[in-house]
Amino acid sequence: MKKLNSGFAHIILIILLTTVTIGAVVFLSTSKQSKITSTPSLESGWKTYINTTYNYKVSYPTNWHGTSKIVNDNFRNELFPDAYEVGFYPDKMSDKASASVTIRVLDTPPTYPTQSEIIINSQKAMVYSDKENDDYGNETYLFNTGSSGYIEVELSFININLIDINKTTLDQILSTFEFMPKVSKTLCTTNEDCEQFQCQTDTSTYNGRKCSFTPVCNGTTLICDCFKVCD
Repeated sequence: MKKLNSGFAHIILIILLTTVTIGAVVFLSTSKQSKITSTPSLESGWKTYINTTYNYKVSYPTNWHGTSKIVNDNFRNELFPDAYEVGFYPDKMSDKASASVTIRVLDTPPTYPTQSEIIINSQKAMVYSDKENDDYGNETYLFNTGSSGYIEVELSFININLIDINKTTLDQILSTFEFMPKVSKTLCTTNEDCEQFQCQTDTSTYNGRKCSFTPVCNGTTLICDCFKVCD
């Protein structure tokens, strides 16, 4: 009887050890996966661009500048809040070295040769990477916004060490990309109806001029909108 109990105890001990081992493997696997979602912290003093049409915002270094493109228009050296494509570039670049972050709105998703998944600020993105190293390459992140289609964020870099930039800067810009809650449309007939309408609060710079956005009543659509006012 003692031998039987001893054998039974050994079986129970093996089962317990196996259960603990499996639990530890699952825990470590889950912890490793959660770390993939972490992103670099935002540097202090960066500028922030807010797109009020497609409801997203992104920050970029003070020694970078932005361009934007509105539907049926050419690129402008200004950042408009309703642009469907914007680009951010270092102020100093050369023919042999460049870096950029491009954000564009797409109606249909492109087909990438290979792709993986990542989470950025609680938003899932499909990733396509075509790079040789952290000094030369291209990375594309595709977000599905639902009713608004798709937004593509593209990081491009060529010999960025020659312009005193590293891949970490591009990753930090990407980490600040975030969708904002959609602002409900407010019907109006006069500008006074839009006094409580919220526009972006930070001041932007256009061609060296400081600009802010004032809520007004759009005479065509009769909904509250944001009007750019520059010094």
